[in-house]
Amino acid sequence: MTSPYYWQTFGGVLRSEWVKLRTLRSTWWVVGSTVLVIAGMALASSLSLVNDPDPVAAADYFSPTMAVTSGVGFAQLVVIVLGALAITGEYATGMIRSSFAATPARTPVLVAKVVVVGALVLTTTALGLAIGWAASWPVLDGAGLRLEAVGSTWQAMLGVPVYLVLVALTSLGVGALLRHTAGAIFAMVAVVLVLPSVLSLVDSAWVGAIVDHMPVSAGGAFMAETVLSTPGAGPSAWAGFVTMVVWAVVPLVAAGVVLRRRDA
Repeated sequence: MTSPYYWQTFGGVLRSEWVKLRTLRSTWWVVGSTVLVIAGMALASSLSLVNDPDPVAAADYFSPTMAVTSGVGFAQLVVIVLGALAITGEYATGMIRSSFAATPARTPVLVAKVVVVGALVLTTTALGLAIGWAASWPVLDGAGLRLEAVGSTWQAMLGVPVYLVLVALTSLGVGALLRHTAGAIFAMVAVVLVLPSVLSLVDSAWVGAIVDHMPVSAGGAFMAETVLSTPGAGPSAWAGFVTMVVWAVVPLVAAGVVLRRRDA
């Protein structure tokens, strides 16, 4: 039997959270979907680009880098589900009470979930991009298009995993606050997709500033060359990165405070 001391060390909590996450069937459905979406969209977009009547001219508007990273738009929806389920699933089954009984401080449980979810999303996204890159390279090369190893390409290839990790962690924080799977997912989809689209219809400078600091705009800024990026608009790359970190940190910190004060 596991000793109480083991459970209350952070290493024990971390291992426990990893075991819980990897034994959920939904986790592997989400992981598989993320890899499939990122790699599949990369190949599909690359094929669409090379089948253009003038692929070289088309690449001026939709670059090979954008093609390879085109799955980020759909992948963000998948990782939203993963982030929310990582904690709301435990509230739904009542397992969260056992977790908190083993770790009365509670905060280490949330921190461990952040580490586990972040590592899983980072690894999964990197794998999807690697497969997408490998599958798209010969397709693009055959049409005279190349994935150049330049700054914007590396910024996109590194930025996509970081962005998706931050989206997943934001969803984790929202899930910890709402304690309801559907509510957390709905709130995240509203913030990530619905609100920016609605607010962008308003012709106002201050509303535009709000849109520039929504997750998609902030993420698009530091990913540089993706389907979510708008060259010449929005915040700078570093400002976008800091904004996304704030989006993730605020609900997580709020969740940490609430977990310590509210009954499970």
